[in-house]
Parts: sequence; C-alpha cells; structure tokens
Amino acid sequence: EFPTDYDEGEDDRPKVGLGAR
Repeated sequence: EFPTDYDEGEDDRPKVGLGAR
C-alpha cells in the first residue's frame, strides 16, 4: 500500500517513487 503522494507528506514511506524523482 504505497500512496502516490510521497513528497506530499508521507514520511512514513521511503522516498523511492515521486519523492526521489
């Protein structure tokens, strides 16, 4: 269950999706 809002405020998940881009 990985939300597509990494850089939005999901610090719980690793920044490997939109956050790393």
